[in-house]
Amino acid sequence: MKRIAVLAFVAILAACGSDSGNTAPKNVLTGNWSGRYINGTDTAVFVLVAAQNGSALNGVGYETIGNSSGQFEFTGASTPPNVTMVLDYNYSFLLYTGTLVTNDSISGTATDGANSFPLDIARH
Repeated sequence: MKRIAVLAFVAILAACGSDSGNTAPKNVLTGNWSGRYINGTDTAVFVLVAAQNGSALNGVGYETIGNSSGQFEFTGASTPPNVTMVLDYNYSFLLYTGTLVTNDSISGTATDGANSFPLDIARH
């Protein structure tokens, strides 16, 4: 009888499943983010507002370099810890690839054509 009870308990546990392989909080990237990077001799300030739905990302933002600034829209994906975004400035694109370090910081690289530069962003 004990054996049947143990087998029934194991069967119930197996049917419940486990989320241990996906421990990242859902929609962790939704919110306001910012970062800085060096573009030639100028420091650029990068700000974005992100919305996450499952693994899909989208949003808007702006970048200020010296006395000029530009707005962009972006789309991307997050499969923790990886984050990718394509920023569309209407005249050019910027590819961002990063790694979620904490729920409030991403360490990554932005690529604009042949130029790549480090760009870490943080929630604010």
